[in-house]
Amino acid sequence: IEAQINRQSKFLSNIEAEEKWLNDIENNINQDRSHLNNSQSTTELLQDIQTETDRYNQLLSNVNTHDQQIDEQILPEAQSLKDSSSLQRIDNLKGKIKTLKQNLEKMISDMNIQATSIHAFQQAVENFRFNLKNFERQRSSILEIQTVSYVNMESDSQLLEASYVNMKKQIEVSSSNS
Repeated sequence: IEAQINRQSKFLSNIEAEEKWLNDIENNINQDRSHLNNSQSTTELLQDIQTETDRYNQLLSNVNTHDQQIDEQILPEAQSLKDSSSLQRIDNLKGKIKTLKQNLEKMISDMNIQATSIHAFQQAVENFRFNLKNFERQRSSILEIQTVSYVNMESDSQLLEASYVNMKKQIEVSSSNS
């Protein structure tokens, strides 16, 4: 009977450890979500997203490992002890683990979508900068052409004026000679 009590006690301790571990992870995830809002640039934001994605992937791996351990070790133990309250606790724990897995997978997917959107935004900004430089080059070229045209018009005007003055003098000289 004492061995049975020790076995039951160890088993309950294992379940409590799994429940505590799961609660700690859930609390940790909830606290970390606000961190991403403090990034200053898209590059920093992408780095933060990648760091968080890696961390969540690692957490998901750990959750899968714990889930497998529950299936392979704790659940068979509860079944052999025929302890209905422990089986219920394990069932609740498995439900929480399933929900946590789904939430982690969703968060990872959302972060990947955010990273893709940020990359697209960065590309759009680069395209805008490129187009803006082209526009500025074209504008400068047009202004230069207009300046050259204005200078040419001014030169043409001065030439016409000089020709007019010369013709007028010739006419005056011709008139006075006649």
